[in-house]
Amino acid sequence: YFPTIYLCAFNMTKLQDKNYVNDLKDDIERRAKKPKPRKKVVQEEDIEDFAPLVLNKESDPSSPYKIVEQSYNGNISFAKVNKQVIKGTSLVEGVQEFRNNPEKYLAIHYQTAIAAQGWPVEMHQFTYIYQEGTKDIEVEGVSKNGNRTILMHVLR
Repeated sequence: YFPTIYLCAFNMTKLQDKNYVNDLKDDIERRAKKPKPRKKVVQEEDIEDFAPLVLNKESDPSSPYKIVEQSYNGNISFAKVNKQVIKGTSLVEGVQEFRNNPEKYLAIHYQTAIAAQGWPVEMHQFTYIYQEGTKDIEVEGVSKNGNRTILMHVLR
């Protein structure tokens, strides 16, 4: 067995008092822990009615690529994908970056409500899918009123 050494702050004079009860509340200073600040999670129903975002989804006429927009409720399937999820950056800026670089980006997809309801920028999230490193991409569950939107660069 291993000997154990106990270290404590103990007032020996109190032991001589016959009415003394060691309740550990007398000599040990205790401080209440401060609660950690919680990050506020914003629910969709908490969002005020903002003006819809205006996204420029027009193809550059001089580009060999055209932009095809699809709404879907399903998934995006692929054999191989190279993607990057962007959070807290304006969707308008994200779509503009996508439009300006058709050789770099194959697609961008996002929740349709972000643009339709004009969510605040800190709630924006979208995903770039890069041309390089992506193979056999297919959108499943295409629907006229899907809850997600994908913009894809397609050769003319």
